Amino acid sequence: MVDFAALINACARTGRAACAVSALLHDPAAQEEAIRAMAEYRQEVANAIEWCGKHEQIQSTVSIVHMHDYVAWYLTGSVAQHFSQEHALALALAYAPDGWVRVSLRGRKNGANMLALLRKMLEGVEGECGGDEHAAGGMFLRQYEEHFLSSAKNILEHAFAEEEV
Repeated sequence: MVDFAALINACARTGRAACAVSALLHDPAAQEEAIRAMAEYRQEVANAIEWCGKHEQIQSTVSIVHMHDYVAWYLTGSVAQHFSQEHALALALAYAPDGWVRVSLRGRKNGANMLALLRKMLEGVEGECGGDEHAAGGMFLRQYEEHFLSSAKNILEHAFAEEEV
């Protein structure tokens, strides 16, 4: 049995949303292609997590993984979700091909609102974000990368400093 949510997600993230729609409309060729896309996507996520495990920066209970262009930008959410299982907060960034940096923030820290934290990180940066208290994602122009990273580190450290006082 096929997990249609996973199939649609894999196709959409890899730029094959039309294939997913056709598969759901019972096109046998599209169904086969969508299943291949899902298998490829899962392998790509596994490879990304392996790469990121070797390059993540851990600050107390916060994981920051900057994937640059070593890992596909559309995997930031999956990577952040994986590392949030091991750390209270996980931030993943990657370069998108259009001059933007894609960012995802996931967390399981009580009382922390991921969307509010990401909005703070993006203050003074040309970008946008969306999400909720558990997961947020967004993008900003690459020229603001250093500013964003500095802001992100300070905000994430501050989120825990308040708890320890």
